Amino acid sequence: RQFGVEHAHLVRINLTASTHTVAKAVGSPPKRQEGTETPLSKTYCRATLVQEDPVVLTNAPESGWAEDPAYQRFGFSTHLSAKVVLNDALYGTVCFVDEASSDDFTPAEVALLERIADDIGTALSNDTGALPPQRPTDPPQSLLSRVQEVAGVGAWVYAPATDVVTGTDELYQLLEFPEGKEFELETALDFYPPDVRPTVAEAVDQC
Repeated sequence: RQFGVEHAHLVRINLTASTHTVAKAVGSPPKRQEGTETPLSKTYCRATLVQEDPVVLTNAPESGWAEDPAYQRFGFSTHLSAKVVLNDALYGTVCFVDEASSDDFTPAEVALLERIADDIGTALSNDTGALPPQRPTDPPQSLLSRVQEVAGVGAWVYAPATDVVTGTDELYQLLEFPEGKEFELETALDFYPPDVRPTVAEAVDQC
C-alpha cells in the first residue's frame, strides 16, 4: 500500500495510436488488469503528459473531474501519476490510485513518486525485453497538435529568442484569436489575472 492507496499501475502510452495500456498492475480492479487498453483521451494520464510535475489528486470530483471521462469510467478519487522516460523518450506513466479520497500528500511523498518513476525508467532502459520508447521527433508545432488531439486542452509554447508564443487550436478558441496567430509574451500575460502575471513572468524568466 504505497502512499496509502489500493492500486498501482505501470502504463505504456502510445501517442501515435492515442492508447493507454496497463503494462504492470498491483491490486488492480477488473478495469485495470494488465493488458487493458483504453483510449488515452479517457484517462487521467493525458493530464500527466502535458505538465512537468506529477499529477496529484486527493479528491478528483472536488478538483473538477466529476464529469470527466476518466472519473466516469474508473471512479478513482485519488490519483498520483508521473511520466516514465527511457533514454530521454516517453515510455508512459506510473500511477497510484484509489476509489477513496485521500489526505493531502507531502512534498516528500511527491518527490518519492518522481523518484519511483525515474527508477522505473532506469530499470526499463536496462531491460532488453522492454518495449522501445517513442522518440519525440516532431517539431514543436506538430507536438502542440498532438497535445491538442490527445488531451483536448489549451497549451502554448514560448520561444525566448524571438519572443513568439504559439498555441493549440483550443488555446486560440479560448482566447478568440485567429487560428495560428503568433503573439508576444506580453500579450499572452494579459490573459492571466493581474495578480498572477508577475508570478508567470518570473517563472518564464527563470526557465
